[in-house]
Amino acid sequence: MNQALAKGHRVTLQYIHQPLMKAVENSITRAMDKDNGRIVPAAVVAATHLRAQQALYELAAHYAADPRVSVKVIDHENFAARPSSLAELKSKRYTQSMEELQQQAVKHARQYLETQSHQTTLTDDLKSRILELSEGK
Repeated sequence: MNQALAKGHRVTLQYIHQPLMKAVENSITRAMDKDNGRIVPAAVVAATHLRAQQALYELAAHYAADPRVSVKVIDHENFAARPSSLAELKSKRYTQSMEELQQQAVKHARQYLETQSHQTTLTDDLKSRILELSEGK
């Protein structure tokens, strides 16, 4: 950002908010794609969600007085993207510790996998691998 600003450019911080548990579900759905799927452990999803939100608030505070820097927040709940704001995001800000969020995400992954077990694309082997990775085994 500093390099862009030093060269006279304007900078927009963009943040897309999706509830953590929805992101965990989406990561499991992507893992089930037999051609392009990849497993992202639920704990990793939680960590990146928390860090991204923390970085947004840190950068927004740091550049708050700089008119060349703007912040764009998009709320992406239920796949219905809509413009939002830092003020509105405040009510959805993660206040838990990293460990608490990771535990919640892993628990939700387990529950979600149980509800998805009837799907033919979710083999027992894939379910086991997703759970093992999500639980850090």
